Amino acid sequence: VMLKDSLVRLDIHNNYVYNYGADANDWLGELYKLEDLNIAETGFHYDGIPAAIGKLTNLVEFDCSYTLFFGPLRPEIFENMHNM
Repeated sequence: VMLKDSLVRLDIHNNYVYNYGADANDWLGELYKLEDLNIAETGFHYDGIPAAIGKLTNLVEFDCSYTLFFGPLRPEIFENMHNM
């Protein structure tokens, strides 16, 4: 079984992880069973919330506080997240 097929909680907050480049957040969208994602206090950066987050339709909790996401929040990213 692939991890992406069973992972429901990912907590990497306050770690020295970061993303790099335009496609650096795409892997997050592959974790389609996630219900809880905590990437707070990491070096993740992006202009707004990455579109890949919008693929996580099972999310109940999402913490991206103290990341380097900047810019406007695009509502279309959250339109399929009915559990948040």
